[in-house]
Amino acid sequence: MTLPFFLSRSHIKHGIAFALFVLLIVGVIPSIYAQDSGISPSVFRYGPSRVGETSLELKQPLTLVWKKARGGTSAFGYFSSSPAAMGELLFVGASDGVYALDAKTGDVIWIYKTDKPVKSSPSISGETLYVGCSDGNMYAIAIANGAKLWSFKTEGPVISSPLVAGGVVYVGSEDGLLRAIDAKTGVLKWKFKTDLQVTSSPALAYGTIYTGSWDGYVYALDPENGQMKWKFYTGHGIESSPAISDGIVYIGASYTNRIIALDAYTGKEVWEYATEYKVISSPAVGGSLVFIGSTDANVYAFNTKTGTLVWKYNTAGGISGSSPTVSGDTIYIGAEDKKMYAFEKSSGKLIWSFKADESISSTPLVSNGFLYMTSADNTVYAFSDEETARSTNPLSREANTAGQTIKPVAQQSMDEGVLMLKALSENLQLQVFAIGGGAVVVVMIVWARRRYNA
Repeated sequence: MTLPFFLSRSHIKHGIAFALFVLLIVGVIPSIYAQDSGISPSVFRYGPSRVGETSLELKQPLTLVWKKARGGTSAFGYFSSSPAAMGELLFVGASDGVYALDAKTGDVIWIYKTDKPVKSSPSISGETLYVGCSDGNMYAIAIANGAKLWSFKTEGPVISSPLVAGGVVYVGSEDGLLRAIDAKTGVLKWKFKTDLQVTSSPALAYGTIYTGSWDGYVYALDPENGQMKWKFYTGHGIESSPAISDGIVYIGASYTNRIIALDAYTGKEVWEYATEYKVISSPAVGGSLVFIGSTDANVYAFNTKTGTLVWKYNTAGGISGSSPTVSGDTIYIGAEDKKMYAFEKSSGKLIWSFKADESISSTPLVSNGFLYMTSADNTVYAFSDEETARSTNPLSREANTAGQTIKPVAQQSMDEGVLMLKALSENLQLQVFAIGGGAVVVVMIVWARRRYNA
């Protein structure tokens, strides 16, 4: 067999060896961003089990890198949801729609306009963003340009943050229904009726959908058909969202002032702890500890198995909409005293805090080497370590209206996504494309003949 003039057996030998090394890398990288790994910033609380934990950790102390102010005399409305991220894009709901921002600079990439506020935190799957709106709609939006793909109308505001799994969107509405909607078509698959509104964000684990309702029940449902497996009555309404870990469902029994732990398979109570006031915040799980905030102004840490109080920290204001985020060995949470706090996970020691101009009821997000949050002062904030802050060079960009195609700064999705790695050296050029979590790999290697001569 005659080889092409630019190749030799030596070229092929070295190329195959390097390609095998690259395949090994590609096999590892998808696990970093896979949504079922529990560390995807593209999903509220980092994944379907809603544990609120990421292995990504930021170097302390943090410093403000950028902020995007809105409201007041601005043409924009106020930011109203907890942020989500995909690659180098940051998504956040506002009083007038959904905004896609450059995660490194805060520049607006595109806007999808709505008539009422978006308080639901977006979820991204593949190339689509899913989000609920106070106008009663569940929207599917193209992340590339902010164009609407479909919408589904419910009979009440959609405050619940959607869960996307197995090609299905699960979301609650204030009309009292939890719905399963086809992620591609927007067609209803099934619905489950509770007695009052559902603002809790559904979670998925062990082949079961879990959610709370204002009727006071925690529900466990079959994700295929919505059939109820079990329910547990807490005594009053639930706004908190469940977190599931190691066979236990943790949730705030919002208006009976408790955090409760239930057996994920049977619904039987494992333990409970009474706080001094309402628990609207959602729990986060990190190692052997579960964390939650309360409107009694305390941040609590409990042993996951026994419910024993390990530590608590009293802020100067209640904690309502903000839920704790576990980032490595650090806990972040916002409070109504206008502060974002960072605590040492094991001891509750205060590491860092930042005071905004108004209360913080959003859940902080750690992604892209940044900590993101929104505040009632109508501002999105981005923090990072001092070195990152010094090196960041914001680029000016103009906002794109819905329907105008743009190229995001970076786009990563292991659901239906594309990962591109580029390795360049003086003698080697390599491009690797991994599609669908590494299922298809094309390797192109161009070797300089001046190094390997046949």
